[in-house]
Amino acid sequence: MARRPADPMRRCIPYAAWPMRDCAAWKATILEGSILDSPSRAVHWAEATRRKAIGSYGRWLSFLERQGWLDPQAHPADRVTPERVKAYIDSLRDMVRDYTLAGYVTELRKVMAVLAPDRDWRWIDRPGGHCLRARLTMAKRQLNLPSIEELGAVGIKLMMTAETLAGAARRRGQFRDGLMFALLAAIQVRLRNLTDFRIGRNLVPCGEGYRFIFEAAETKTSIVHEGPIPPELTGFIRTYLTIYRRELLRGKNHDALWVNWNGQPLGKRGVEKRFRWITHARFGRALGPHAFRHAAATTAAIKDPAHIGIMPAVLGHRSAGTAEAHYNRARMIEAARRVQSNTRRVKQDLSTRADQIVHVSKPIRIRSG
Repeated sequence: MARRPADPMRRCIPYAAWPMRDCAAWKATILEGSILDSPSRAVHWAEATRRKAIGSYGRWLSFLERQGWLDPQAHPADRVTPERVKAYIDSLRDMVRDYTLAGYVTELRKVMAVLAPDRDWRWIDRPGGHCLRARLTMAKRQLNLPSIEELGAVGIKLMMTAETLAGAARRRGQFRDGLMFALLAAIQVRLRNLTDFRIGRNLVPCGEGYRFIFEAAETKTSIVHEGPIPPELTGFIRTYLTIYRRELLRGKNHDALWVNWNGQPLGKRGVEKRFRWITHARFGRALGPHAFRHAAATTAAIKDPAHIGIMPAVLGHRSAGTAEAHYNRARMIEAARRVQSNTRRVKQDLSTRADQIVHVSKPIRIRSG
């Protein structure tokens, strides 16, 4: 299928194409310096935070370029004026939802605060002295998602039926995809962490089963995210590691958990495509991995409303009401166990539950990947 041409209005100028003064200013913010340096520097930002900031600032530069306002010789701070920010907000309103718009503008403020820390940039997302978010409708999308149990059952079903498929490549791919589904339904990590799973570092043996752990440097929120993996998945994980993953590797040697058809680590785009293809086949709509996090929170609110407060810990969020710099690890682990316990009660017999939830009139066709 022909690829749809990119919308120039949504283009972000990549870092390599930034004006030299902007590149120099950004590099200065991420270089290690003295402990007496300004705390507004980006040196301690997580890698994911830096990538997000670079993308947001690239979007701002693209807007300036379209308007004829991108003077490469000007200092980055001199290009940011109330009139231009207002025009930027107006242009975004035609392209994105209010939540996304507010996020882009807030990211611009954060980037300017490190590029030019000697100036006060709080006005950027407080035009006229009023909070931008308060001025926007901020209507949320109605997702109408399957429950987290339904999503997890799809993964179990894929693994349990993999051996019935003709062709070794299809069997390997379907079992891998099923494990990705079931694992994400159980632990609800972000896409980047799911993609970057490394055996021995992020997937760790624990007693008779496994646990997951992502250190602060590996997470979006710069907090440790860890917890147990449900024992129901232990056998599936072992089967994948000892049989299907070894076959997928084709003699190659690396520690990535997810392996593509030619033995290389399965990339972020490849992982997301698997989820979208399979959910479209099962539910009639394509859902990305992030939908699992929404589904987990919604399911918890419906089935265990008394403990909805544990969800920030389960999802690895920073809670707005939490003053500690880091989450208490014991709280996170207990929260993950509670959510998994709720899921376990719903599907006592995984194979029976999967058959009840997922009606398969014909085998799902899994694309190679």
